[in-house]
Amino acid sequence: MKRLMIPLLLFFVLAVPALAMDDSLFEKNDVPTATWYVGQFDKLALEVTIPSGNGGVDSLNALTVVNAGNAYYAHGLQNLRLWADAGSPGFQGWGVDTDFGPGSSSGLQNSWVWNNLDVSIGAEGKRFFVSTEMWTTVPLTSVNYTVQLKIPELLDVNNNGFYDADDQGVFMESKNNGPLTDSVMNGPSQIISYANSDVEGPKVILNNISNNQVLTSSSYVIQGQARDQGKSSTEFVKIKISKVGGTAGELVLTDSLTDNYSSWRYVWTGIEDGTYKIQTQSQDFMGYLSSTTAITVVVNKGGELAQQYSSVSLDKNTAVANGSDTINVNVILRNGDDYPLKDKTVYLKEVRDSGDVIVKTSGSGALGKVVFALRAYDPSVGTYKITMDDEQIGQNFTLSFVEKKADDSSDYTEGRWIRIDGHPAVYFLDANNVRHAYPTQSVWESYFGTDFSKVEKVTATEMANYTLGKNVTFKIGTLMKLPTVTKVYKVESEGVIRWVTNEFVARAYFGVDWADKIRTIPDSFFTDYKEGADIY
Repeated sequence: MKRLMIPLLLFFVLAVPALAMDDSLFEKNDVPTATWYVGQFDKLALEVTIPSGNGGVDSLNALTVVNAGNAYYAHGLQNLRLWADAGSPGFQGWGVDTDFGPGSSSGLQNSWVWNNLDVSIGAEGKRFFVSTEMWTTVPLTSVNYTVQLKIPELLDVNNNGFYDADDQGVFMESKNNGPLTDSVMNGPSQIISYANSDVEGPKVILNNISNNQVLTSSSYVIQGQARDQGKSSTEFVKIKISKVGGTAGELVLTDSLTDNYSSWRYVWTGIEDGTYKIQTQSQDFMGYLSSTTAITVVVNKGGELAQQYSSVSLDKNTAVANGSDTINVNVILRNGDDYPLKDKTVYLKEVRDSGDVIVKTSGSGALGKVVFALRAYDPSVGTYKITMDDEQIGQNFTLSFVEKKADDSSDYTEGRWIRIDGHPAVYFLDANNVRHAYPTQSVWESYFGTDFSKVEKVTATEMANYTLGKNVTFKIGTLMKLPTVTKVYKVESEGVIRWVTNEFVARAYFGVDWADKIRTIPDSFFTDYKEGADIY
């Protein structure tokens, strides 16, 4: 059976009408009814996951929000503020989530806009929040204001795909804007009370220490901020530090660095190794108390290497000697408490009869991890080992770099790129005059971005003389997924793909922005790849 081949489009039609995302693609999580008071802030009013406009990685350029209630600027509301989810899932707001600042008036008194955002959105979408900040002046009325926020139905006045004044909705880099058909509105509404009530203590954040952070010294200066939830001010901020398995700590007053603890610090000294719980308590001058949820902090000042917790692993044992195919040797250093050993010098050595030879040297990072990336231009086989302070970690291992075969076009970086004049499909022509199609534009871009300067034009007669071979696969090192499956794979040589088993592995190997690097391939081309060993 012949498979339908989707040719790479080299040139694009410029006058393409803007697409649109249906409102059903927006995932809304209703915020429950609540009552807010003068001077309060960080009160969640809208939570929605905005989808990617093109099924892959896209960018959010602009967003408008409308209040269907009767509150607006200086009438109950001082600001609406836009956030992207960060830290633990769910809204935390100030000090945790990514802050895009207050919205600007979009021409209507009950409408706000955030423009020129340029926020990357992965294939799975991105969760955003809109919070309210109440006006600090007591209203001269006995009427409560109401808030019921929504992302309005798409209105692109001049139909150019970009946000302009008086437009409404979500505007994406792909111009696949939305929501189409209907708005995305929070179901319940909230009330801004006219009563001059102060019902909460201050909100406190920690600026330079976070949950599950690892400290490596015997002293640390904890810094934070506080702001009252109401019209009062912060009277004090105290901190409690308790060692897990030990005696509970006492509440200790922090040092106020600016008026009313708007910024504060605590100098933590004499720290022993172990796991600690840290939380704060604060009070305003009205007597209202607040406490933060305890975070866990690990103190690890180093120690001796523990073989039982340390490891050496390879992503593969064999690579092509072409200067680009890479073998990664992953080293994890842990001490007897199973804590990472940082700033340790680690050696990759080749084992020889005449004595070990140092091939590479590297220092361990905060997670106790070292990655040695090995490539070769000439075929070779060798035995290697990893050492730290003259102590070997794990066992010897063998690495092989094999000669590239004449018909091996697995890296698709050396050869010719051809197309027929007047036809958009581009092919890679290997050393055996076999042509390989790029099945999607994303595959081409994984190698060359949007640069087509190396593509030659040939006649149809010449093209017919070249046998059609297998499709070009994504460039080695690319992260890929199918639109119908949540698994993310790393592409290796010869079309081998390896499942990246969880987010922690993805962050360790590919960085915190790993999700933004994912490219999508249609299900119909999955057979171009071979599944290899999972990455743990």
